[in-house]
Amino acid sequence: ARISRLRAAAEAVLYTPGSSVGRPISVLRSFAPPPAALLQEPDLLQERIQTMATSLLALLGIAADPITSREHILIASPAFTPWLQGEPLDIQKMLYGEDGKPRTAIFSIAHLSEAERMFFVTLLLTAMISWMRRQQGTSSLKALLYMDEIFGYFPPSANPPSKKPMLLLLKQARAFGVGVVLSTQNPVDLDYKGLSNIGTWFVGRLQTSQDQNRVLDGIVGSSDGVLDRTTVKQLLSDMKGRQFLLTSAHLDEPLMFETRWVMSYLKGPISLQEIGTLMAGRQVPVTAAPALGQAEKPGAADGVSEHPVILNEGVEQRYFMPPILADEMVFEPWLAGSATVRFYNSSRNIDELRHYRLKLYLDRFFSSGDWKEAEPLEFDIDECPTSAPERSSFYELPEMFSSFKTLASLEKEFSDFLYQSERLELIRAPDLKIESGPGESEADFLVRVADHQREEKETAAEKLLETFNKKRQQLERKLDSALLKIEKEKGDVTAKTTDTMLSIGTAVLGAFFGRKALSSTTITRTASGFRKAGQVAKEKGDVQRAEAAVAEIQEQIQRLNNDQAAELQELVARYDPALVKTEVFAIKPRRSDIFDLHLCLLWEMVPPRR
Repeated sequence: ARISRLRAAAEAVLYTPGSSVGRPISVLRSFAPPPAALLQEPDLLQERIQTMATSLLALLGIAADPITSREHILIASPAFTPWLQGEPLDIQKMLYGEDGKPRTAIFSIAHLSEAERMFFVTLLLTAMISWMRRQQGTSSLKALLYMDEIFGYFPPSANPPSKKPMLLLLKQARAFGVGVVLSTQNPVDLDYKGLSNIGTWFVGRLQTSQDQNRVLDGIVGSSDGVLDRTTVKQLLSDMKGRQFLLTSAHLDEPLMFETRWVMSYLKGPISLQEIGTLMAGRQVPVTAAPALGQAEKPGAADGVSEHPVILNEGVEQRYFMPPILADEMVFEPWLAGSATVRFYNSSRNIDELRHYRLKLYLDRFFSSGDWKEAEPLEFDIDECPTSAPERSSFYELPEMFSSFKTLASLEKEFSDFLYQSERLELIRAPDLKIESGPGESEADFLVRVADHQREEKETAAEKLLETFNKKRQQLERKLDSALLKIEKEKGDVTAKTTDTMLSIGTAVLGAFFGRKALSSTTITRTASGFRKAGQVAKEKGDVQRAEAAVAEIQEQIQRLNNDQAAELQELVARYDPALVKTEVFAIKPRRSDIFDLHLCLLWEMVPPRR
């Protein structure tokens, strides 16, 4: 049942960079221009460039100096075929699905060479930093980076490409709600000055005094003088198997604990073949784009003319020639349009400009611009030449173009299409008064809603626990008083019992050995003894009542704990992100918000049809 809940709460995806057995990773995206926020910080940008260049050169087996190395300045491209296929290294999409549901992204690099591992780990850490810097600061944990066996990636003296981004994460990740967990079996080979930024340590039994001393330096050094070196060293030396020492910035002193039994098959490393079995049916197919000009256009003209098309001077013509080698230059006609649309809303502080570039194929049946059938235009038509190269051939144009003096009527159709169809679609959660921003995807918005709900839940939980803790402290003080009363009442019973026994015993002995068997003194003592016996019974009753009071207080504490657990459970359900209602709304452009209209007849070169 617990495994089922885990699978329902989050998806687990296994990535295999450099291999297509699991989900491959394309590193080509890593060399794309960084986000605009990073471009505005020259120091961070330069650091990213140097880190990526160093990691790439390490993959090539070149130990290059970032300042003087020619290789660091000009890199020869290796055969990257296995690294160019698959999903982009996009941390946001790896942590969350399209529905905003969280993911566990597992990267298996055991099949890679040492250089390839260093290359990928460095790229991954760099991508993590870029994603982290785009998050809002928070004290709530929103993502966790866990690395099993950090040996070699964070050494004490050497400076591999992975060390600098890892150190940056250890210093800054906490402020962005990102946790870092590192594990190793080689503590002597870690940079403990860097690890002093870590506030929580779990240390198992260490075999050598060298390992103990290195761990000791890290633990005591990170405690800012709170922990005593001799005490911690003794704890490390006395540890047994299955024991761990926990030191934390949140604890006043180290805590020794033993692990409970856990289900583990101790299988060892997983092979690529087994990864393929696990990921069967879950790989994302990589589809290549169709070759240029291979797709048949509906109603394409069959005739090809070797003479340039002569049209009115008011009809602008452009020619696009892709960088391919061809014996013949054959051009087919498209209607290309570009425009800028402004979406403005002062109350939401939105002033968004969007640029549109579309192309519409001109078949022989063309009569008006049905822009719903248009395709994206991947290049700037202003950069295309206005004259055709020599020895070119042209597919036929629709007859109507010969009568056009300008493209004004088609430009009007293009403007109407943009005005009627284009919307700045946004998402909002009305109950939370949260709205998406321009360009924010639905998945990213849902993640932001989940972050908001988690922070609200933690704030509400803190207040709830504070209320219950106050009530619990009051009951615990009552319990302490009641327990003290029991001890006092039990002491009174003991004293009264002893006194009573002495009084009755003295009277009995006096009766047996005195001169007069029933003297007045004997009778008085006997009566006094029985009165004290009555008092003993009363004291025992007091003890029972005190014990009942203790039991009642303990029951109240248990009820309080049950109420706390129930209210916490209700609080978790109340702030469940899945229960947040969202809706889509749109901002429409005004007529005057459509400008920079540009239409032209675009001749696009394609391989000749056979």
